Amino acid sequence: MSFLAPIWIVLLAPAALAAWRWPPKDPRLRWFRWAVWVLLVLALMQPILEFRRGGGTLVVVSDLSESMPGDATSQQATWITQLQKRIPDGRKLAVVSFRRQAAIERLPQGGAPFSKFRQMPGKGGSNLREALDLALDQIPEQDGGRVVVISDGLW
Repeated sequence: MSFLAPIWIVLLAPAALAAWRWPPKDPRLRWFRWAVWVLLVLALMQPILEFRRGGGTLVVVSDLSESMPGDATSQQATWITQLQKRIPDGRKLAVVSFRRQAAIERLPQGGAPFSKFRQMPGKGGSNLREALDLALDQIPEQDGGRVVVISDGLW
């Protein structure tokens, strides 16, 4: 469970102070007040229940720009290869690389297993936005998925 607006939990402090300062005459009302306050704060926090699905698409976005360390490309390829071996059944893996432009290294539909980066999209710069757009295009709407970015943060 997660919350869209967790900041509203701060309302419980004034509620506790008010309950202590102005207690009701009937002790049963104290529990009723607390229940109302907790439910009100919980509603304001906008809880979200996330249900896990067995399938889905994992898209790895790899930064191949010149700002990355010298062995980063081979290291990223190794990580993706290891990840590919551990991915559960029903999940799909896609790989997107980027420099100045983004390129698809592996489609989620499968095909040959990922072994190394074959596309070297345009030298100079890092276009993370295009890479993320391309990564999101690889995830089917009805299936859901996740995006993992491997980068040095200089984009």
